[in-house]
Amino acid sequence: MIDTNKHNSHGIFPTTVTTKECSDTGMAMVLIALLIGWFTDVREYHLAAIILLVLNMVWARAYTYVAKGWLGFSTLLGTVMSKILLSLVFFVVVTPLALLRRMLGHDPMQLGKWKKDSTSVFESRDHTFTAEEIELPY
Repeated sequence: MIDTNKHNSHGIFPTTVTTKECSDTGMAMVLIALLIGWFTDVREYHLAAIILLVLNMVWARAYTYVAKGWLGFSTLLGTVMSKILLSLVFFVVVTPLALLRRMLGHDPMQLGKWKKDSTSVFESRDHTFTAEEIELPY
């Protein structure tokens, strides 16, 4: 997880990264090289993965600039994707359900009765709570 206090005022890219973040970024680069080598059958990517792994084990701080870019990109991607996914869920799930409930005549807020006459649509609850109801509200 990225500490948002480390970010500069100009954007999402961190100004400093820890050695652990550099090491994690190095491992991600090794994995990417291995996957590219596996899917393309180019052996040079396997050699690059070995070199990246040794560099990560010996001097993880070599990935400082890559880590800054990688962590900034992941923050940007997380921000954008969360908005896209939440919008999709709203428009694909919530909106059709609300329209279906409205078509079936469900009116939990009693909007059909609202301001039709001088009576209130609010329900009056004259109920005295017991100690047991307060201790176990659900």
